[in-house]
Amino acid sequence: MAAWVCTGIFLAGVGVFPMNNLPPHAFTAMWFFRLGLLTIFLFGVAFAVQPRGRVRVGKVAVLFSALTVAAYAGFLVMAAQPNAGGASALDAGFARRPRTWPLAVVEWTVFFATILWFLGVSLMVRKAGSVATGADPDATRAGGRCAPPISRSRQPSSRSPRTSGAPSAPRRSRGSPAPRG
Repeated sequence: MAAWVCTGIFLAGVGVFPMNNLPPHAFTAMWFFRLGLLTIFLFGVAFAVQPRGRVRVGKVAVLFSALTVAAYAGFLVMAAQPNAGGASALDAGFARRPRTWPLAVVEWTVFFATILWFLGVSLMVRKAGSVATGADPDATRAGGRCAPPISRSRQPSSRSPRTSGAPSAPRRSRGSPAPRG
């Protein structure tokens, strides 16, 4: 959990320090990628070692995790390699921008792999939850599956002053002003 929280903090740092402020951007980005790899790896291990009778996420999530970890690792390996000029691979200070920047391609691969990981795992958790409770996941769109809708009609009790036969004052809504008189 701590790795996940730190990953989010460093991801926010990537947004706070844009690419035109390279030293802090590179620092926060590299820590985001390292901790993101650790987080996805730990979740993958957790998915792999679920007790047999209490499986919440299918074993396919281990495959999603492995592919996402591979994307993170690929980026970290490529980012550690110096570019042709001997500078950091993260330095985008090209004299002429290349047609394709391989590091940027791998960076976007990490982004899409992470999005697909979240999507795949969340769908598996949703499916596992509906199987465990016996509920139809499509029937939960309008308010949940735990309890039936609450009836808004109230029957007056036998001890209610309204049942005495005396006329009652008209009811007003909470937001309406009190009648002047």
